[in-house]
Amino acid sequence: MPHSKEKYLSAVASGNLDYAVFEAASPVRVRLRGDTAILRYTARIGFGPDRSQDGLYWHTDYWECRDDRWQAVWSQATRRPPEARD
Repeated sequence: MPHSKEKYLSAVASGNLDYAVFEAASPVRVRLRGDTAILRYTARIGFGPDRSQDGLYWHTDYWECRDDRWQAVWSQATRRPPEARD
């Protein structure tokens, strides 16, 4: 389900979205072009009050270098089926 930046940060601040685990579970692949970068990897994520959403997720992040700082601009995660490979 898509979330705006404000909705995502509000969920984290309120504790409704509380990550117990968020770690790379595969090599992080990076495609760099000028002042933009795309990262792709599988993440092991554990969250939720009952941890029912724990699992492996395909993750893609888009970053831009703005004023000499790298900043995440867009992120997308999809739960990975158990039989899938990276």
